[in-house]
Amino acid sequence: MKFKSIITLGLGLAMSISAFAQSNSNNYWFGGIGGGANLAFDGQQYVDRPNSHSGVGTALDVYVGKWFNDFAGFRVGYQGLSTSDQYTDYGKYRFDYGHADLMFSVADWFIPYIHAGYAHIQKGGVAGGIGMMLPIRLTKRIAIVPDVKAMAHSNRLFNDGRGNIAGTLTGTLGLAINIGSRPKQIERVEIPVEVIKYRTDTVVVKEVRVDTVYIQKDIDEINKILSDIVLFDFDKYDLTPEAIPVLNQVADILKRHPKANVVVEGHTDSKGTEAYNQVLSENRAKAVVKYLVDQGVNAGMLSSVGYGKSRPITDNSTEEARHRNRRIEFRLK
Repeated sequence: MKFKSIITLGLGLAMSISAFAQSNSNNYWFGGIGGGANLAFDGQQYVDRPNSHSGVGTALDVYVGKWFNDFAGFRVGYQGLSTSDQYTDYGKYRFDYGHADLMFSVADWFIPYIHAGYAHIQKGGVAGGIGMMLPIRLTKRIAIVPDVKAMAHSNRLFNDGRGNIAGTLTGTLGLAINIGSRPKQIERVEIPVEVIKYRTDTVVVKEVRVDTVYIQKDIDEINKILSDIVLFDFDKYDLTPEAIPVLNQVADILKRHPKANVVVEGHTDSKGTEAYNQVLSENRAKAVVKYLVDQGVNAGMLSSVGYGKSRPITDNSTEEARHRNRRIEFRLK
């Protein structure tokens, strides 16, 4: 029986899922249900079978919640646990736990949380602990999310219990559905710019080649300037007020090389789908080109491209790192 219970626990933990994860920057409601296995420890409370203080059983978790932004979310739920009375007195009584969880999106695939609530076995009392979710998105609305939850409570929830700490380790596999607004879609924009064509001849081509070293130095200077400012608000491709004076400096630099070929690259952080970020990065690059041309930069020397979230310069584990990845870069073609 012990071997069977250990196998059950291992399978439950390996497939542990019970929460819905965010994969874009939208605020939305979600709900879900999951089931799996739990390991219970009775805190050395007196049991009918001496030296038997832990056991393996089944778990059920249902919940509803909301993501408030790209980092924090909240959910409330009910968790029902059971443990085979082959091992402890847990299996003799219904185990109910109403919980509230505060979730943090550290990465798209990893969401830790803290939880607290009211647990009832023979008596009721407070309980709490920590957990982590490992989301796997199937569609824009449906997700499978591994969840492992550690919970502690007082042994006094048993009639004969002392003041020891007892608890459970639960792993569930569930299905969660976005029940709020659909993830936002972004349209690819076409920003018209007036292209002024210049005649070129052998002498001009030669001058461009000779000047390449100096142009590259100016491009490096531009990228350095842009690395310390916020060109766009989160999830936007409109230029911020902070961006205007900086892009004016960039325009002055580019005007010194009207016949160079320069590519404006747009990049995003890891929040959101690949398709969404691809279009967003393209729109941001186009917005920069449009502004520079409006300031008198030769449109014929500029082109734009978006790389979405495919070329990060650092990881996306912190807000500062994500800010660095949301960037515009210039490159000689």
